[in-house]
Amino acid sequence: MNQKHKHQPVKILIAASGSGGHLLPSRLVAEEIKQQCPAAVIEFIGSGRPLEKEIIEKYGFVVRHIDVVNPAGRSIVRLLGFSLSFFKSIAQSWNIISEFKPDVVVGMGGYVSIAPVIVARLRGVPVWIHEAELKAGAANRLLAYFATRISVAFEKTEIPCSKKVFYSGHPLRKELKTFKNMLVKETPVKNILILGGSQGAESFDKLGVALIPFWKEKNLSIWHQCRPDNQEMLKKAYAEAGCNARVESFIHDMAEAYSWSDLIISRAGAGAVMEIGVVNKPAILIPFPFAANNHQVDNARVLAERGKALLIIEEQGLEQKVKSAVLKLLNLKNYRSMQKQPVLNRSLNASEEIATQILTLAGTAAL
Repeated sequence: MNQKHKHQPVKILIAASGSGGHLLPSRLVAEEIKQQCPAAVIEFIGSGRPLEKEIIEKYGFVVRHIDVVNPAGRSIVRLLGFSLSFFKSIAQSWNIISEFKPDVVVGMGGYVSIAPVIVARLRGVPVWIHEAELKAGAANRLLAYFATRISVAFEKTEIPCSKKVFYSGHPLRKELKTFKNMLVKETPVKNILILGGSQGAESFDKLGVALIPFWKEKNLSIWHQCRPDNQEMLKKAYAEAGCNARVESFIHDMAEAYSWSDLIISRAGAGAVMEIGVVNKPAILIPFPFAANNHQVDNARVLAERGKALLIIEEQGLEQKVKSAVLKLLNLKNYRSMQKQPVLNRSLNASEEIATQILTLAGTAAL
């Protein structure tokens, strides 16, 4: 960063939908922008979902809200609700951008990004969008035509306007860099980390309970990230069975969780796949079966084809399939073979690279 620009009061507005998969990388990029340009003023646009407070506001950032309905599921009711709320969100985004006067608007994916990005381009404000999935979501497939630049998490991401694309990897927590040179495991596999995604997974909670006899038989310890509504039920079930388990609806220190774990059972959102690829812990990936365009299956295949994970489709017989996969990886020969495969290092510097490019777009980075 050129020193004469380091304290220039650049303004960045970041729009992100209300799941952890959108919000966490948004915050990581914002923090890196502040690191590179301390005088930068950064605000967020969200939809008022609870995770925004936990992941964004708690870290000192302002979140402005727009009223927009999530069209996920694509039912007639949801699509109608989104259509009706869209025009209101356009007006709200127009007002926010008029008042804040950002130098760049950043869209981190999802339905909340649509109105702010469109309004920004109508007003001549440069736009950066980031696509986390291997197959771009509907919002970013549309917004690619409005974007000035596009960063992508995967080298082979499918998204329009390829000439605008910058392969950055996916923003990850800085503390995960400590896993870069993780040694191949020499001791028995004991600790299982179960990750249902930022909002938990009902089927994972049921799976964890159903496999309690198996966990006990193999003397395995469990760290289970669950749905908030199921937390007390799971704690009770594990405790009554005498199973060594830690249950949380939200894990604040993922580096600690990854360090503790030997084996990870997880959904296959882009963030989870990238983190698992970096921390070099073998994984069993069970994609969310109702994800748009089945994108979690595509994400999971990136690790599975590298030999870093086993891919299981969620269907009848899931309990037995997971048990068989865990048994396979309890064998140290199989475990070590998976751990020795190449890690996904590209994302380790993604936050820094994206932040630098955004500041360049804002005219504040060194030429």
